Amino acid sequence: MTTSPPQRAIVQRTFLQAVLWALLCFALPFTATAQPGNPLRYGALAFDDVTGAHGMAHNAASAGVAERRAIAMCASPGCKPVVTFTRGCAALAVGKGRYGAARAPNKAIAQRHAMTQCADPDCKLEIWACNDRDMGAPSIPLDSALPAQR
Repeated sequence: MTTSPPQRAIVQRTFLQAVLWALLCFALPFTATAQPGNPLRYGALAFDDVTGAHGMAHNAASAGVAERRAIAMCASPGCKPVVTFTRGCAALAVGKGRYGAARAPNKAIAQRHAMTQCADPDCKLEIWACNDRDMGAPSIPLDSALPAQR
Protein backbone atom coordinates (compact mmCIF):
# COMPACT_ATOMS: atom_id res chain seq x y z
CA MET A 1 0.00 0.00 0.00
CA THR A 2 1.44 3.37 -0.96
CA THR A 3 0.59 6.72 0.55
CA SER A 4 -0.08 9.85 -1.41
CA PRO A 5 2.34 12.82 -1.13
CA PRO A 6 -0.01 14.83 1.15
CA GLN A 7 -0.48 11.84 3.46
CA ARG A 8 3.29 11.24 3.56
CA ALA A 9 3.85 14.89 4.57
CA ILE A 10 1.32 14.55 7.40
CA VAL A 11 2.96 11.33 8.64
CA GLN A 12 6.44 12.91 8.48
CA ARG A 13 5.29 16.04 10.31
CA THR A 14 3.56 13.98 13.01
CA PHE A 15 6.66 11.82 13.41
CA LEU A 16 8.91 14.90 13.71
CA GLN A 17 6.59 16.43 16.33
CA ALA A 18 6.67 13.22 18.35
CA VAL A 19 10.48 13.08 18.20
CA LEU A 20 10.81 16.75 19.24
CA TRP A 21 8.43 16.28 22.18
CA ALA A 22 10.32 13.19 23.29
CA LEU A 23 13.65 15.07 23.14
CA LEU A 24 12.19 18.03 24.99
CA CYS A 25 10.72 15.84 27.73
CA PHE A 26 14.01 13.97 28.10
CA ALA A 27 16.22 17.09 28.17
CA LEU A 28 14.21 19.23 30.61
CA PRO A 29 15.15 17.31 33.76
CA PHE A 30 18.84 17.75 32.89
CA THR A 31 18.92 21.51 32.42
CA ALA A 32 21.56 23.33 34.50
CA THR A 33 19.35 26.22 35.55
CA ALA A 34 17.87 26.27 39.01
CA GLN A 35 14.22 25.34 39.24
CA PRO A 36 11.89 26.93 41.82
CA GLY A 37 11.51 23.59 43.61
CA ASN A 38 15.21 22.75 43.39
CA PRO A 39 17.22 25.95 43.98
CA LEU A 40 20.89 26.26 43.17
CA ARG A 41 23.05 25.94 46.30
CA TYR A 42 26.51 27.33 47.04
CA GLY A 43 29.44 26.19 49.14
CA ALA A 44 32.79 27.67 50.11
CA LEU A 45 36.02 26.88 51.93
CA ALA A 46 37.97 29.56 53.81
CA PHE A 47 41.58 29.39 55.00
CA ASP A 48 44.09 31.49 56.95
CA ASP A 49 47.54 30.63 55.58
CA VAL A 50 49.26 32.15 58.64
CA THR A 51 47.40 30.37 61.45
CA GLY A 52 46.19 27.33 59.49
CA ALA A 53 42.59 27.92 60.59
CA HIS A 54 39.92 26.83 58.13
CA GLY A 55 36.17 26.78 57.72
CA MET A 56 33.52 25.53 55.34
CA ALA A 57 29.94 26.14 54.32
CA HIS A 58 27.53 24.25 52.09
CA ASN A 59 23.95 24.48 50.82
CA ALA A 60 23.91 28.29 51.10
CA ALA A 61 21.47 30.42 49.12
CA SER A 62 24.26 32.49 47.49
CA ALA A 63 28.03 32.54 47.01
CA GLY A 64 28.29 35.53 49.37
CA VAL A 65 26.40 33.73 52.13
CA ALA A 66 28.57 30.62 51.68
CA GLU A 67 31.79 32.66 51.86
CA ARG A 68 30.64 34.57 54.98
CA ARG A 69 29.68 31.30 56.72
CA ALA A 70 33.01 29.68 55.85
CA ILE A 71 34.92 32.73 57.15
CA ALA A 72 32.82 32.75 60.35
CA MET A 73 33.55 29.05 60.92
CA CYS A 74 37.24 29.69 60.28
CA ALA A 75 37.19 32.25 63.14
CA SER A 76 40.57 33.81 62.40
CA PRO A 77 41.22 37.40 61.30
CA GLY A 78 43.24 36.28 58.27
CA CYS A 79 40.63 33.87 56.87
CA LYS A 80 39.68 34.36 53.25
CA PRO A 81 37.63 32.27 50.82
CA VAL A 82 39.89 29.95 48.80
CA VAL A 83 37.23 28.14 46.77
CA THR A 84 33.52 28.63 46.09
CA PHE A 85 31.35 26.08 44.31
CA THR A 86 27.77 25.54 43.19
CA ARG A 87 27.63 21.83 42.48
CA GLY A 88 29.62 18.90 43.72
CA CYS A 89 32.31 19.30 46.33
CA ALA A 90 35.44 21.22 47.29
CA ALA A 91 38.51 20.26 49.31
CA LEU A 92 41.50 21.94 50.94
CA ALA A 93 44.93 20.35 51.41
CA VAL A 94 47.61 22.06 53.50
CA GLY A 95 51.37 21.48 53.60
CA LYS A 96 54.37 23.37 54.95
CA GLY A 97 54.00 26.82 53.44
CA ARG A 98 51.66 25.64 50.66
CA TYR A 99 48.04 24.77 50.17
CA GLY A 100 45.79 23.58 47.39
CA ALA A 101 42.06 24.09 46.97
CA ALA A 102 39.90 22.44 44.34
CA ARG A 103 36.29 21.84 43.36
CA ALA A 104 34.94 18.83 41.48
CA PRO A 105 31.76 16.79 40.98
CA ASN A 106 32.46 14.59 44.01
CA LYS A 107 34.49 14.47 47.22
CA ALA A 108 37.16 12.01 46.02
CA ILE A 109 38.03 14.01 42.90
CA ALA A 110 38.05 17.32 44.82
CA GLN A 111 40.40 15.82 47.41
CA ARG A 112 42.71 14.41 44.74
CA HIS A 113 42.88 17.77 42.94
CA ALA A 114 43.53 19.63 46.21
CA MET A 115 46.43 17.30 47.02
CA THR A 116 47.83 17.76 43.51
CA GLN A 117 47.55 21.55 43.80
CA CYS A 118 49.24 21.57 47.20
CA ALA A 119 52.26 19.77 45.68
CA ASP A 120 54.12 19.26 48.95
CA PRO A 121 55.11 15.88 50.45
CA ASP A 122 53.72 17.07 53.80
CA CYS A 123 50.29 18.03 52.39
CA LYS A 124 47.31 16.68 54.26
CA LEU A 125 43.62 17.01 53.54
CA GLU A 126 42.24 19.44 56.08
CA ILE A 127 38.61 20.05 55.14
CA TRP A 128 36.03 19.34 52.46
CA ALA A 129 32.40 20.21 51.77
CA CYS A 130 29.70 19.01 49.37
CA ASN A 131 26.33 20.48 48.46
CA ASP A 132 23.48 18.08 49.18
CA ARG A 133 21.40 19.15 46.19
CA ASP A 134 23.91 18.35 43.50
CA MET A 135 21.90 18.38 40.27
CA GLY A 136 24.44 16.54 38.16
CA ALA A 137 26.94 18.36 35.99
CA PRO A 138 30.05 19.74 37.66
CA SER A 139 30.51 23.48 37.82
CA ILE A 140 33.99 23.14 36.26
CA PRO A 141 35.64 20.48 34.08
CA LEU A 142 36.94 17.38 35.85
CA ASP A 143 40.58 18.20 35.14
CA SER A 144 40.39 21.79 36.39
CA ALA A 145 41.50 22.98 39.79
CA LEU A 146 42.57 26.21 41.35
CA PRO A 147 46.25 27.16 41.15
CA ALA A 148 48.50 26.26 44.06
CA GLN A 149 49.07 28.99 46.59
CA ARG A 150 52.15 29.92 48.63
